[in-house]
Amino acid sequence: MVLFLDSTLREGGLFKQFPRKTNLEIARLAVETGADIIELPLPYRTDESETEELISRVREVNPECTVILHCRAYEPDLEQMKKFDVDGGAAYLAASDSHRKHKLHGMTKEDTEQRLLETADILKGQNWNYSRATIEDASALYLEDREFLLHLVSQLEKRDVMVSVPDTRGILFPEQTQNFVQDLVKTGAKLAGHNHDDFSFANYNTALQAKGGFYEVHTTLMGIGDRNGIADVFPTAMLLETLGVSTRIRGDKAERVYREFSAFTGVDLSFKHPLSEAARSLSAGVHQTYPEGYFPESKLRQASIILRASSNLSSKIVDKILKDAGHELDTERARELANLLAKKALELGADLTSDQMAEVISRETGVELDPARISRYIGQDQVCILVKMKPQSSSMEVKDWAIRQGGYRANILYASPYDLVIFAPNYLDGKAFVDLLREKYRGEIENTETAITD
Repeated sequence: MVLFLDSTLREGGLFKQFPRKTNLEIARLAVETGADIIELPLPYRTDESETEELISRVREVNPECTVILHCRAYEPDLEQMKKFDVDGGAAYLAASDSHRKHKLHGMTKEDTEQRLLETADILKGQNWNYSRATIEDASALYLEDREFLLHLVSQLEKRDVMVSVPDTRGILFPEQTQNFVQDLVKTGAKLAGHNHDDFSFANYNTALQAKGGFYEVHTTLMGIGDRNGIADVFPTAMLLETLGVSTRIRGDKAERVYREFSAFTGVDLSFKHPLSEAARSLSAGVHQTYPEGYFPESKLRQASIILRASSNLSSKIVDKILKDAGHELDTERARELANLLAKKALELGADLTSDQMAEVISRETGVELDPARISRYIGQDQVCILVKMKPQSSSMEVKDWAIRQGGYRANILYASPYDLVIFAPNYLDGKAFVDLLREKYRGEIENTETAITD
């Protein structure tokens, strides 16, 4: 089994800085993915109490999760790291020619090796459960001086530390990664993979490393990180499942974790993401009748599939929705109804909402269907809720509740007659989201306005 290290709070912080409260939510979500190790940055310019609070939050969610700090291979950093109650530490130093020349003021290869070995000794000297030395820009070093990289890894292996060999520039193609893995595994070192996504190979290269014998791989939520990020936790785990490599990552939590992460951070899931709504949707009618023929098995196990109520809607889906509700139509009538629904979508120039679909079905057949039931097949309509709070009531409390209940986004409003805007699924467990909101905060909400939105 390969171990997953989540670096959203360290590597992800290079993509976007988040406030303390958001970081605490990220810590919770990172642990809930099933990650084995959570990596935090050494607080160079931030309050040390935030780091202590993040360590506590991780252990509160899962006491078995390993918590480590990451710093430079620099003695003051290593000394500062010792102040924290963590399970281990990692330190990095670049060894490629260009980094040594331009970033490390001409540091020699000999000095680089000595610094890395001294760092490894300091890390091991703490008697932590986890110690890792990172050879930054290892992929570039492999391409320019393969023997020196293998020498460094071999020497660090003798110090009994894990060795991270990042593709810092994201330059390795999969074929190169396979050679990279084969050569490094022969050293016998316990290896960690950290791949940047400049050519969109990070997930796949990370999976190849795990399949090839790496002990640990690094990912983040949504793959966020410096530039365009690193490997993304859930798609990487999905690839590994396909390759026959077991992990502890909870793919069944992916949709909820991504939704909450997006709501708390404002980082949206790209339509090209393997688990985005677009990537889980089928529009063509012939595809809708047999979803298993259009998705990888691992995605079907991790994601709910959406059968869009578009102008291509399949009559078999209409028939299934009615049958599951206890109503049957003959084949020709189901086809006629599907054509009417498709025509309506074509006229609107958009997919039908569950309410619109229920209205057409009711008008044409007399069958009254709960829109919430229909949304199980065609996906949730998004409702926009404007909330006016009573004086002294907490908009922030309502915002946090909305996100945890399934809201896609919630924002405090200023210079507006309303205090809060919430974007959420129209229905939740068969009930209108806005009704659940009003019921929960009956004594604190003065008024709400709702509209279905795209």
